[in-house]
Amino acid sequence: MQNGLKGEIPTTIGYLINLKQLNLAGNSFKGRIPDKFGGLIQLQILDMSRNSLSGALPLSFAGLTSLLKLDLSNNQLEGKIPYEFGNLKKLTLLDLSNNRFSGGRTKSFEEMSSLEELVLSNNPIGGDLMNVRLPNPIGLTVLDRSNTSLTGEIPESIAELKGLRFLGLNDNKLTGNVPPKLSFLPNVSATYLNGNNLTGEIKFSEWFYGKMGQRFRVWDNPNLCYSIGSIQTRHVPSGVKQCQQEAKMQQLKFR
Repeated sequence: MQNGLKGEIPTTIGYLINLKQLNLAGNSFKGRIPDKFGGLIQLQILDMSRNSLSGALPLSFAGLTSLLKLDLSNNQLEGKIPYEFGNLKKLTLLDLSNNRFSGGRTKSFEEMSSLEELVLSNNPIGGDLMNVRLPNPIGLTVLDRSNTSLTGEIPESIAELKGLRFLGLNDNKLTGNVPPKLSFLPNVSATYLNGNNLTGEIKFSEWFYGKMGQRFRVWDNPNLCYSIGSIQTRHVPSGVKQCQQEAKMQQLKFR
């Protein structure tokens, strides 16, 4: 929590082997995360968000096998997310947003079988979304990969994430069509696909558009369109144009 602390994080904290919660968020810590933190084997909650930490994640984090929540958001951390992070089987929340992580597909996430919230937004991670494999398809509630330089198409397999409540894939380099199967997500309340290169006609039911409203964001996809025969005017997604061929036919009809 905010205490106005600054400087580097003391390595001696790593000797507090019975520690279960550590909150250093909102301070002015800088430098690397100490390797000694890997010895905190009983630690369940670690929050070091909103500091100025830099460098790569220590491989020793693989030893934090009791960890339930890890928040390192809003720092200057960089490099590839280590494969060894897959050892964190009990982790339910991982927030690495607003850093400088890179390295493409990260297989470690595939091993995190308890993960409920995965927030990686605003990192140049990259990778092809079609190659991303996610664990815990029933339990995952938040998937935020917005502004992470994702490429490829949106896989229909995302519809298998039955517990998903928030899907953020906006501001990437995604291509192809928007899978109609996204409407099969029973609990989703927000789907952000804006700011990509998605193409073709969006095909969802009136019920889906009515349920989602402005929380279904697909603007800033110049080649995405809707068919006026399938959507009531009040449900037309913001920033999406009418399909060109259909629009031309309408113009000829009224001449």
